[in-house]
Amino acid sequence: MAISIVPGSASVAVTSRPGVNAPAVSATNVRFTSRTIQATGQVRFNGSPGDSTAGWFIGWIQAQWIETNWGYFRGRLNNHGSVFHQRARAPARPNQACRDTVGPVTDIFYSLSAGLRSGITSAAFPATVSVVFRDTPGETYPISVVNSLTSQPNFIREVQLEFHFCTIFVVRDPGGVFRQLKHLYWNMHWQYRFSPTAFPPGPGSLTVTPVAAGIGGNLSRAFSGAATDRRFAGVLTSVQTQNCNQVASAAFTSPNVREARVWENFDVRR
Repeated sequence: MAISIVPGSASVAVTSRPGVNAPAVSATNVRFTSRTIQATGQVRFNGSPGDSTAGWFIGWIQAQWIETNWGYFRGRLNNHGSVFHQRARAPARPNQACRDTVGPVTDIFYSLSAGLRSGITSAAFPATVSVVFRDTPGETYPISVVNSLTSQPNFIREVQLEFHFCTIFVVRDPGGVFRQLKHLYWNMHWQYRFSPTAFPPGPGSLTVTPVAAGIGGNLSRAFSGAATDRRFAGVLTSVQTQNCNQVASAAFTSPNVREARVWENFDVRR
């Protein structure tokens, strides 16, 4: 009897729901942090004594498929100008969808760490295997940037972030075929406005105001079967050159920058 997945045995239990924290202001930047999402996936296998468990792996694949990521900066006076940083549109971010991995993107699995990925560890069948998923997205923006048109510092005024993910509980068989058992959707949203009470602003002199409709963490139920959404299905197991962390790092270093000599209302959609 060859090793096989017990039909209907896969389950995903969320033990910690995603959530966002209020921004943390330091002397040089504003950090946007989140509360960890955590889930446990479990599946059973049938087999016979002596069946080789080599090459069977249980874990997670994750794709990010939506990103909103912009920051608006304004000078102390109108003629000091304004600056808009866009990190979620080309060329800063070439594509919305990417495969999210802790290690190299070629590993396919979200993580190869013990506990987050496992083989079949029991020689007795039916064998039950459990793995944990956890993630804590975040972002950082500088408190000030220099406007090259006015040569004046422009200070953070508003930031909006939206990170949307699909996380998939998978089994990879010895032939390298991934079998998607369960999947769930989740996201993190931050939107805050900042008002300095002194210049230059910093801890204690930067008022942070949430935009109520732009704050929160959301989570779907766990769906059975494969995630086939065309917006990200193409990055799940295909050859990729960069993972989401590398894409985000490049956009952080080289955002799309627009500047104005006055307090401009920039179009945040581009």
